[in-house]
Amino acid sequence: MIRTATAKDVTAAQRLYGLVEGSLGYVEERAMMGQEMQPHTSALLRRVVG
Repeated sequence: MIRTATAKDVTAAQRLYGLVEGSLGYVEERAMMGQEMQPHTSALLRRVVG
């Protein structure tokens, strides 16, 4: 694995996807720096066209 000198040590990661009121919800959880899994990134993707 290659990473930058300032990158945090990630020991585990998990992604969760689901529909939220017709939109796609996304959450990524990570365990870093000796900590337990916790939310890291989230998004709600809404369809604009189609």
